[in-house]
Amino acid sequence: MRVIFTAEAGLGHLHPVIPLARAAVAAGDDVLFAVPAEGVARVEAFGFAATAIPSGDPADIGRAWANLPDHDRNTYVIADIFLRIQARAALPALQALIGSFGADLLVSAELGAIVAAEASGIDRGMLGITALDLADLDLSRVIAALDDLRESAGLPRSGRMPYDSGSRYLSSLPPLLWADPAHLPPDGIWFRHEDAEGPVSAAVSTIRPRPKVYATLGSVAGANDFGRPIFRPVLEALGRLDVDALFTVGPFDRDQLGALPDNVTVAAYAPQAKAMDCDLVVTHAGSGTTVAALARGLPLVAVPMFADQMHNADRLVAAGVGVRVDPDQVNEKLTPAIERVLGDPSYRIAAQRIATDIAARPSPADALDLLRT
Repeated sequence: MRVIFTAEAGLGHLHPVIPLARAAVAAGDDVLFAVPAEGVARVEAFGFAATAIPSGDPADIGRAWANLPDHDRNTYVIADIFLRIQARAALPALQALIGSFGADLLVSAELGAIVAAEASGIDRGMLGITALDLADLDLSRVIAALDDLRESAGLPRSGRMPYDSGSRYLSSLPPLLWADPAHLPPDGIWFRHEDAEGPVSAAVSTIRPRPKVYATLGSVAGANDFGRPIFRPVLEALGRLDVDALFTVGPFDRDQLGALPDNVTVAAYAPQAKAMDCDLVVTHAGSGTTVAALARGLPLVAVPMFADQMHNADRLVAAGVGVRVDPDQVNEKLTPAIERVLGDPSYRIAAQRIATDIAARPSPADALDLLRT
């Protein structure tokens, strides 16, 4: 079988696709990634062939982000940026690539690519990388933008999301990250989380001289105004703890952190298997980091800033696996929040229960087999 995988270049979009592509290669499939130009090297570093597809005029995208509204932000980002700008720009190239590659199946985390696959008459799987019942996500507006794209691809308007109209939904998200089970896509394939670097190993009981904490604000926050002001306060909060901490800062300029506390190691990035050899994760509550932590049975302290992060943080609190500290409260509340979660075994017990459920799910290879049937 010839399979195309597509995703935006950001790690939160790209990394969840990698385990499925790895499974496809192991099954003997011919695999090709179609990603924006800045994602090609990232894909090739994992050993996959990749080709660049357009992702919209940078000036148009820049203006769109500059006009981010004060409300319904997730609706705006998905409908007006991902679909009306980026997916529209990518559509002709994706349709041409599907034909020239002779693809039998397309798997994508992006709604626009699902439209390209349907218009080309091939099977498709919509990979869920976040819950779609966010409080500020108006699906009617998303569907309207999706239907406009469908018309440009020569398809009729459907008035529905792809998973309600012929495209199979699959995801490694725990369903607990959806606010209401009634919103879960019908006949979804919920498969076991794997890191981009490989399967999650069973936890090994480790005796540490003191707790180990992993902290990350994701791969995006360090390059935008939402995130930059939070890095130094997080570092200082970690420095006040009797723990050993690893703080990965992505594109943030480490020189702006100043002097580092003796108990904190700072790096741009660390593979999840190394970073999450720890007792607790401090996270922005991005879906990728959240799922990787839950798959290991690790409790969390969430510092959400934008996108789906506030939603995810609230779901973690509701599940009893962590607590939420808003960015403007980091100075006063992050240190005691970490101490609280480390000191109360109920958070770890709840997280380990979720990890057991995740480990019992079908593998990414099984998920692909189910998608093919």
